[in-house]
Amino acid sequence: MTRKITTTSSGTTERGGTNSARALWTGGWRCEVEAGGFCLVVDEPAEVGGTGTGPMPTDLLLVLTVESSLPEEQMAALLEPAKRACYVSNTFAFVPSVTVELA
Repeated sequence: MTRKITTTSSGTTERGGTNSARALWTGGWRCEVEAGGFCLVVDEPAEVGGTGTGPMPTDLLLVLTVESSLPEEQMAALLEPAKRACYVSNTFAFVPSVTVELA
């Protein structure tokens, strides 16, 4: 049996003000997710009951590390605008409302 779960996060400015994702549970911990016009599989490792066929949900919130040959002062000048535009850190800083529905 499959179950569809829809999660909507509102209060954002991208894609018309509301971002949403639809997840189709396919068994175990595996879901087929549609978000932002893309499809992907989200899962857990086999050792914890998943199938290991996709990244864990928390893997999608990874920390970004940048290496560059630019001088430190040039990198520092780029850091502030990059932090202002980072969707992941801004989502944590300005938590949107989240609705989860079972369809």
